[in-house]
Amino acid sequence: MYKAIFTKQAVKDFEKLKAACLLPKAKALVRNLAQNPYQNSPPYEIGYKNTAGFVPAA
Repeated sequence: MYKAIFTKQAVKDFEKLKAACLLPKAKALVRNLAQNPYQNSPPYEIGYKNTAGFVPAA
């Protein structure tokens, strides 16, 4: 098992993750990284599914 060390910026981003309710997912990713850094990351889901009315900015 490896030890994960966080930078100052990562500590600042911790509060942003907490505010966005993404902290449990981030902790799980760091835990997986500490156990096996060469493992592929788990698949993630796209936050948007229905883009029928989406018009890109010009």
